[in-house]
Amino acid sequence: MCIQMIMVGEETGELSKMLKHVAAYYQEGVETFMKRFATIIEPFMLVFMGGVIGVIIVAMFLPMFNIAQLGGAK
Repeated sequence: MCIQMIMVGEETGELSKMLKHVAAYYQEGVETFMKRFATIIEPFMLVFMGGVIGVIIVAMFLPMFNIAQLGGAK
């Protein structure tokens, strides 16, 4: 489609106008893809970030629990 529009633009002398149409078409396609991609990836990012935060919390509290068990046993 792009090559055909460039050929028509060259034949009619309106190459810049046709290139603007081609650019607008592809720009719209990229924007649509990025919106869909962001919508799809968002739930996975939330789960991933929750997992990272959970690991950090466990890494902070596990030594405290171990110290409490050692102190209570003696």
